[in-house]
Formats: sequence, C-alpha cells, structure tokens
Amino acid sequence: MEQYSEYTTLYVENSELSQEIEFTYRITNIVALGILELENKQEDIDFTKIEAVIDVRSLNRFPCVLFKVGDVSVIIFKNGKMIITGLKREDQIPEIKQQIEKVLTKARIKYTEFAISIQNFVAMTNLNKRINLEMACLTLMNCIYEPEQFPAAIIRDLEEGGAFLLFSNSKIICLGIRSVEHLENSLKNLIQQIYDFELVY
Repeated sequence: MEQYSEYTTLYVENSELSQEIEFTYRITNIVALGILELENKQEDIDFTKIEAVIDVRSLNRFPCVLFKVGDVSVIIFKNGKMIITGLKREDQIPEIKQQIEKVLTKARIKYTEFAISIQNFVAMTNLNKRINLEMACLTLMNCIYEPEQFPAAIIRDLEEGGAFLLFSNSKIICLGIRSVEHLENSLKNLIQQIYDFELVY
C-alpha cells in the first residue's frame, strides 16, 4: 500500500452481527531521522553556511536550525543529525534526500555519507460512532483516561512501542509506530476490541 496520503481500507469482524466492519485510515505525517557523517568529525556544522543559501529559523535553547524543503521541515543539528517531518509517503524520501543534499552542497558542507530512516508514523481514523472512554479504560489493556487533564484516552502498544489516542467523538490517532505493517495490525487489533467490548454507540 504505497499511497499513504490516501485513505486505506481495513476490515475487522463483528462477531455479534457475523459480518465484517469496514474502516479507513490515513497517514498524516511521517517523522524520519537523518544521519550525516561529516568529513571532519572533529568539527561541528557551521550554520552560517546554511543560512547563506536558504531561509532558516533558529530554535531557542537547541543547537540546531530549521529549514523547509517544500512542505517538509528539516531540523539539522551541529553534529549532523536531522529530524525530518511533514512527509506523507515513504516514497518521498529519495526525492527529499536529493533536495537536502543540494542545500548541503550549496552550503559547502562536506560529508561522506547521508542516510534517512523512518522513526514514526502518525495516522488517523474515524469510526463515525461515539466511543465510551470510561468503559474503554475498564476493559482495554494499558489504557489511561484522565479527562480533567486530557480529553482522550491513551492506550499504550507495548509490543510495537506506539500509542493510540481515543477521542469520544470517534477519532483515533496513532503515534510512534515505525512500520505500516505494525500500524495496520495494531489498529485492527484495537478496533476489533472496541467492537468486541461494545464500546461504540
């Protein structure tokens, strides 16, 4: 399933009605980590060189600058590490990598290797039914719901290391999972439990 910016359809079983339940999700953001191996590892990146070739924004208290490549944000640190956000599809990475390399070449930043790896998928689905959050936290594992502090129930996915935010208006947001396969499996498992425990109405 390559077109992550589009809605993807999944199915779970409704044992009570003996039928499949269809729902869709879409990936809203991909967070990636960039590692730049500097030619001279003893020297930090000189941000003034980057500022000379592209508009940048300094982030207070952190030794880094932010610049935009289209709709994608790139935060680069002095040691060559980068945080890349705003990707919608995994197949965007080679093109974004080339555009970042153009900026680095213009800025005369010398490096020997540059790699980008996905760290986090952010996805959203909507069940179009209200979710009983109080009952969810009584029946679902690893669930926390403190409405006076945050309007969503938080469910930890201990196996995959991610988390789900369940809102009473039927919106579900997934954070922190590193692959689409794990995202889909975890999402299907959660929604299956929501229907099995009759948490929607």
